[in-house]
Amino acid sequence: MSNVKPISDILQYGRSLLEDPHNRTDRWLSAYADNQNDTGSASVSLSDSGRYQSFLAMIQDNRVISEQGENLQNIAVLVKAFENTRSLRPEFLNDIPDTEDEARLALSGGCVVYINALLRGKQGLNPFAGLSRQALSLIAWNTSGALTSAERIAAYLEMNQCDQRYETAVFYATEMQVNDMPDMLSAVELGTQITLIEGMCEAEKQDKGMTSEQIHTLQSHFKIWQQDNDSGYQPLHYANLVKGDNADLLVAHTGWNGEFHWKVDSSQRLFDAQKKGHQIAPVTRMVYLGS
Repeated sequence: MSNVKPISDILQYGRSLLEDPHNRTDRWLSAYADNQNDTGSASVSLSDSGRYQSFLAMIQDNRVISEQGENLQNIAVLVKAFENTRSLRPEFLNDIPDTEDEARLALSGGCVVYINALLRGKQGLNPFAGLSRQALSLIAWNTSGALTSAERIAAYLEMNQCDQRYETAVFYATEMQVNDMPDMLSAVELGTQITLIEGMCEAEKQDKGMTSEQIHTLQSHFKIWQQDNDSGYQPLHYANLVKGDNADLLVAHTGWNGEFHWKVDSSQRLFDAQKKGHQIAPVTRMVYLGS
């Protein structure tokens, strides 16, 4: 009789490791080593799948302590609270990750410092600077409870700045062409909108009422315009628009100078790396973003 344990047991074991976060990254790999047998490759595959699900479950269990649950609100609610606050220390800045991990706490605190600076009319360094637009979208629209309100607001603000820089670049790149051919303006606006949509997560698209049919219609209209006009216009390239295909994690790393920074990575890639004996970041430094 097979000794392969149910996936539910594996997930339960994974969550039990949360009680000892310092050893979680090392211990999940050896979990259920006895789940393999000599009957063939199918059981080995099931064991690998179970251990990966356990690894993923531990990441998804990382949470934030939020007294009023602000971090679960729609991003529009958070942004409105930020824009309308008259306090230099609003309640939504009191969220804190439920961990003792130094990197996770430092990066969360960096967002609080950044938001506080903005409330005082000053500019600071956004901890999410350098991430792709799509990753920023996933962070801003993440209502799972894994991110603080300040982190989600900071990601939204960084995303908006990236969009504004892109739209400004589009204006200057097409200004002369539009002046020579005014009818081209609608195509430029359409191409810009289509490009921005490519960098949106599904939650952002849904929040903005963009269905698959509507997006397809926009793309069709743009192709028709291209066919009917010989200008050869293509939408301007948006640098760092999308994340990697399999990237589903936000991972805190330590830089060469000892400072912490965020990177987007793949849970499957990290799982495979750990299986091969490579050292990876502790699970407590990971935030699940989804696809």
